[in-house]
Amino acid sequence: EIAKIKYLNNVLKTKNNIVFVIRGNHDDPKYFNGNYDNKFIKLVSDYTVLQFNNLWNILCVGGATSIDRTNRKSYVFNKGRDWWKDELFVYNEDKIDELQYKIDFVITHTSPHFAYPYVKKGLDYWINRDVHLNLDLTKERENVTKLYERLLKNNHNIINWYYGHFHNSHKFQYDNTNFTCLDINEILEIKIG
Repeated sequence: EIAKIKYLNNVLKTKNNIVFVIRGNHDDPKYFNGNYDNKFIKLVSDYTVLQFNNLWNILCVGGATSIDRTNRKSYVFNKGRDWWKDELFVYNEDKIDELQYKIDFVITHTSPHFAYPYVKKGLDYWINRDVHLNLDLTKERENVTKLYERLLKNNHNIINWYYGHFHNSHKFQYDNTNFTCLDINEILEIKIG
């Protein structure tokens, strides 16, 4: 993994681009503590605020539950490195309340409960194999909703919220926030400034 990061860092160097990466559900959380950054690749810790052009403040919070974790857990038991018990989204109210900048954009891996997808369509197979999965998925999305609500309570004006995780592309507006779900390998250019 480190070799791939170094290779990508060198490619980005030739283009003078920097990539900021949040944790997904298949990413080892230990890499997102600032110790593995390169000049052109930044593995962003949860609750990091990125600032651009003194105009926009972007809150980044990664993590999510792997629906296929029962398969991945057995793979880990067999010396694989494909699942981490601390891969989950973590709601941290103290970190939200300590934010020193007004947040304009939010980037998470998963989404609030009111966001697309609205139902757990196609998850029956995994829910039947994992007795805690349905409740864990519900709690996780409720926790992301708490993040949204706490930010609003603290007077943050969230213009855009971006997330992935669901392997689909979808845009919608909720209250005054534009939500965008990005598909696998989907690229969205955001012009800032």
